[in-house]
Amino acid sequence: MGFAQVPPCPTEAQMAAQCDDASAAGYTTLKTFLVELGAGSQEHSYILSKDTEYLFSLCTGATAASESGITFTLLDAYYQPLLSNFDKKTKKHMAKIGYYSQSTGVVHFKIEHQTAKKSAKAKLGQYCGVLNLSFRGL
Repeated sequence: MGFAQVPPCPTEAQMAAQCDDASAAGYTTLKTFLVELGAGSQEHSYILSKDTEYLFSLCTGATAASESGITFTLLDAYYQPLLSNFDKKTKKHMAKIGYYSQSTGVVHFKIEHQTAKKSAKAKLGQYCGVLNLSFRGL
């Protein structure tokens, strides 16, 4: 008996190209974070600038972000939640979420899969995507 093999995630460039529609709304992409989740979560840190509007776009390949189960949470420097792409009322995940930074400083992103975090059997790369961080000045 063999183990089911998880198909490889599309490349970061493939998913970023699919996800990059921020420029149409006047945003410039700063950074793309590759998301390859299993049972754990990913965390990243970034410095955001004061008086700047940011757009976080989550793309998950063939699966719509609203159905992907991948949750993105923006945390302040003290790891307190600022916002999330998960709407608790509708139980849906938003593909895009905006944030206006009122000060310059470090923020953290936590990316996790709602079902996988409860399952020890989830394999790394089972849930794939990219998180695009874009900005526009005011």
